Amino acid sequence: MPTIDLARGPAGIADEVRNACEEVGFLTIVGHGVDVQLIGEVASRSRAFFDLPDDEKERFRGPAATPGLPVYRPVGAEKLGANADRKASLDWGPSLEGVGWPSPELRDAYERYYAEMLRVARTLVRSFALALGLAGHALDQLFDDRSSSLRVIDYPAGAGGARAGAH
Repeated sequence: MPTIDLARGPAGIADEVRNACEEVGFLTIVGHGVDVQLIGEVASRSRAFFDLPDDEKERFRGPAATPGLPVYRPVGAEKLGANADRKASLDWGPSLEGVGWPSPELRDAYERYYAEMLRVARTLVRSFALALGLAGHALDQLFDDRSSSLRVIDYPAGAGGARAGAH
């Protein structure tokens, strides 16, 4: 799988991005500049949420009704293939409807991480535009900060088999 260093900027990676998308269909990025401590904080705070007793997590299950709040989806809540998926998730985005924040610390970590992911996404979108031969930031108008969301997935130990259907 091609590995592309975002530190070289959109113009510096456009040809590699085009080749990766045309030849392989996937790519791995490095040099994104996201603080490893923030990545670790999101992972540890998410792990702490998924490790809560089921009845505590259920409070955040839904029905999801309020934009800008996270929603918990327990194991088996989704079905991407023939069987219920063996995964749980905590999903959040500014326009995604949810239930509530499990803690202020989780909210802070997710909001900071989301801002970093938007920064990384802008670099990728601009490299895609250049790879397609589009002038300037032509693809930027198709994306906005509110159309994205975060999904942290827990694949519980012992679930066995396929954790999610083909998608």
